[in-house]
Amino acid sequence: MHGQMNPQLFTTSATVGSVLLAIWVFVRLPQLRPKTFRAAILHIALAYGAFRVTPFLIPVCAHLAPPPVSIVLAVAGVALPGLCYMYLSWIWLFGLITKHLSGRPGGGHLVRSGA
Repeated sequence: MHGQMNPQLFTTSATVGSVLLAIWVFVRLPQLRPKTFRAAILHIALAYGAFRVTPFLIPVCAHLAPPPVSIVLAVAGVALPGLCYMYLSWIWLFGLITKHLSGRPGGGHLVRSGA
């Protein structure tokens, strides 16, 4: 059993790797973050759609190349980006919610009290 990857280990590794990639993109590329809640929800919907298509794209990878290459293509080219986008879209939404709830001004003019 030493040296083999079982399905549970693969699933855990793919999940942790895609979450770490999503966090990295969130931190390193703030210009990609949606500015509105509507845009964030749209990203979640698109990510969900991409995630739902993933099982149909993996067999396509099997026909594009021989087995060692097709496995890497399916994981690195289809499954990992889909998972990463799913997690990233939720991180973007949570970031917007946090920004909204923090009480920081979101733009416009500050109003001064008449005291």
